[in-house]
Amino acid sequence: MRSLHISFAQSSKEEVVTLSDSAAVTEPLLDVRDVLEAFRRNHVVQTGWAETLSRAAQALDNLPTTAEVQGTATWIASELRKLVFHGLAYDEQVLSQVANRTADILNSMRVPGIPRPEDEHWEFS
Repeated sequence: MRSLHISFAQSSKEEVVTLSDSAAVTEPLLDVRDVLEAFRRNHVVQTGWAETLSRAAQALDNLPTTAEVQGTATWIASELRKLVFHGLAYDEQVLSQVANRTADILNSMRVPGIPRPEDEHWEFS
């Protein structure tokens, strides 16, 4: 098991997440990012967006994480359900907060053996 440190710009508190499988976090959040950013940047509503966000919310509720992270995942899942119920245009601030927290988590994740753009050397392990 590896540890992942996540910190959010809106909070001075740093959350420590221990994950047994980073895919459990990244897969639903990548789906969330795709739906929200398509809408935020281009006002494109993807086909099946509500089902995608509902599945992501359910996956986030079931993350195999420590209790500290469960709060963040639960918050994102709750906000996704509001967006599904009311629509993506419901509240621009909620949409931005969910998108920003999603981006923060995804940007902090590191897949072992895969180089990141800021890495000095781009060799694959």
